[in-house]
Amino acid sequence: MRTSLWVLFLVMTAVSSYAQHYLSPSLYNRDMNYFNPASLPIDSTSDHYVSVLGKRKFVANDKEIWDKPVTLLANFISRTSSPKGLFSVAYLNDRYSYFSRNGIYGGYIREIPLGRAGLSLSARGVLNVDRIRWGDLTFPVSEEGTSVRFTPDLDFGAEFGVGGFSLGAAVHNILEGKVTIREADAIRNIRAFVFHSAYRFGLGRQVKVSPYILVRLKRNILLDAGLSASLFNRVSLSYTLRVNELRGIYAIEARIMKKLFIGVALDRSPLYPDHNGDLLLRYQF
Repeated sequence: MRTSLWVLFLVMTAVSSYAQHYLSPSLYNRDMNYFNPASLPIDSTSDHYVSVLGKRKFVANDKEIWDKPVTLLANFISRTSSPKGLFSVAYLNDRYSYFSRNGIYGGYIREIPLGRAGLSLSARGVLNVDRIRWGDLTFPVSEEGTSVRFTPDLDFGAEFGVGGFSLGAAVHNILEGKVTIREADAIRNIRAFVFHSAYRFGLGRQVKVSPYILVRLKRNILLDAGLSASLFNRVSLSYTLRVNELRGIYAIEARIMKKLFIGVALDRSPLYPDHNGDLLLRYQF
């Protein structure tokens, strides 16, 4: 009995903590759609947008604990028959040791013109398919095989823009979906509030600069502040400071075809042993 309770405690602690920390892309300056479903990375001259993001976590001298494959996020956005409406579909694959999550996202975005300004509103449904592979645990348990649980949820977002200024807000996990094992919460999605703002302006004809800020409120406050510079409409360089972690994020994105972009980001913090690498491909047509 004591062994079963101890095993359950370990599983609940690891899986619950993991589920509460949703994906945190580092390459988001030009694509905020994961953080805010109302944010549009697609421009007015295109009807479709597709992006694929891969994120890899590296932890020095800790391979026995951190067995973390690449996290994958694929996103597709398309305009509907109405020029002011769009729908989005996304897929998230995130694995950690004996726990994995496959998330399916589907949303609708409505653009509302306000003279020279604009407002976009969005609602996005989420279906998380969570799996616990009991056989991958390093200690004996009575459970066998794989347990599959479904945790549906909802995200809402809004973004206002005028000129080079944008301001957005979103809320994730409205329903706070959870999975109960043995009458205890083993997996729980924590509701999160997101606020972001940016201002893009030109320095001459070939250089555009954009300071930006991203605030996320979960159980604590996570603050990103950064600056990006676009050169000759071909290369974008950015630096972001994740203030709470003193984590510096260095990113570069380049246009390799007319509307095909590739980006790379690396981060490091003196406070934490891990560092992350992001690779992003995005294309609109």
